Amino acid sequence: AQLLLEADKQLIKSDAQKAKIEQLLNESDSLGNFIDHVIIADSTSTATTAELIEAYKRFCERKNWTPVSRSFAEKMLPELMFMRFGVSKRTDVMRNGKNNRGYYGFAIRA
Repeated sequence: AQLLLEADKQLIKSDAQKAKIEQLLNESDSLGNFIDHVIIADSTSTATTAELIEAYKRFCERKNWTPVSRSFAEKMLPELMFMRFGVSKRTDVMRNGKNNRGYYGFAIRA
């Protein structure tokens, strides 16, 4: 109890505990972290929703995180892209001669 009072009523955490907390917080916003660290603005590029979802799954695999479901990612991606970059999802991103949903002006970091 005395240690708790001396630490301003905060439990003292080891470096390993702090790292685990940080990892859990990042994983809880895995899609947001993906957007912040993998999607880059590039005026000459386009990215389809399908390409972004596949890149997101690979990002989570590298981090040993469980990705959100595909349907949830597809639902949240437009909102997060608008919040982060001020862009809306389009339906005219061309791939193999067909229109796809996606974004102009963005690329996936290798």
